[in-house]
Amino acid sequence: MSFCNASAGYIIVGLATDPDPAHQIDRVVRLDLLPNVAARAGELLGVIRTHVYPEVTGLAIRWFASAEDSALGLLVIEIPQQNMDRHPFIILHVDEGGAALRHVVVGYAERRGADNLPYDGKQLQQALRRGMDGLSQRLSRIEDKIDSLLTPQDDRIQVDQRSIDASIAARIDTLMSE
Repeated sequence: MSFCNASAGYIIVGLATDPDPAHQIDRVVRLDLLPNVAARAGELLGVIRTHVYPEVTGLAIRWFASAEDSALGLLVIEIPQQNMDRHPFIILHVDEGGAALRHVVVGYAERRGADNLPYDGKQLQQALRRGMDGLSQRLSRIEDKIDSLLTPQDDRIQVDQRSIDASIAARIDTLMSE
């Protein structure tokens, strides 16, 4: 998911990794090949389609068999760069232990370096409300400043509607008599 909200990426299943905190990445330490799942690529695409919104364009799932044992290999999911007008991509469903959670779940994650940074509910709501692109955020701040200037900040600012009405009536009388 976070690759959709960033530039692009690959998910490779069948590699064992260990974290490298000094470089904030995971390093491949060995192969952990899995049984051939090429026949299930359509099923995997279907799961992704039902769990992510909007649909990821150009998503590809490929199987690479081991040269030593063609029954084992690597599964590679390619997530191409997505058009910015389709952002943000959100998570619609979450599975836990192979079963879908029964309550409604929506999530958003960004990719920064080697990290997936999911938003909590409050961050997601605020981001969607303000808009996630820089222009929307700037316009929102400008609107907030204008609102603060137009809204009386304390009770010392009083408007006497009767004196305004009398002033307007006097001006009209002056214009009519000229």
